[in-house]
Amino acid sequence: MLLKNGELMNNNDYDRITEVCDDSLNEFINTHDRCVLLCLKEKCPYCIQFLPIVSSIAQEMPEVTFARINIDENKKTAKNLNVRTVPTIIVFYQHSVKKGIIGMKSKFTIQNDIRLAFATAHF
Repeated sequence: MLLKNGELMNNNDYDRITEVCDDSLNEFINTHDRCVLLCLKEKCPYCIQFLPIVSSIAQEMPEVTFARINIDENKKTAKNLNVRTVPTIIVFYQHSVKKGIIGMKSKFTIQNDIRLAFATAHF
């Protein structure tokens, strides 16, 4: 669980973002053609600020499936995806990594980066 304004939040706070772990990530990626993975750390202040932004984007992009993973608890995924900085967003298209977005960015920039990743996915 992550903190929101000093309080613990649960999955109900971010309905469009599924929580995954090392064991469930591959199934998640293989089940969805267009998905976005948000890599976070539980006590990272930037991650706490960033989650509501990504949640808002998820609400506006129903054609894309969003998930989040705590890389402190899921070190195998962090290593396999080479996640060294949080927050990191990884865009998957047809079960493969298409783009990585590292660090804090504006909502507009993230939306554009995700859309561009899917728009150029066929090349």
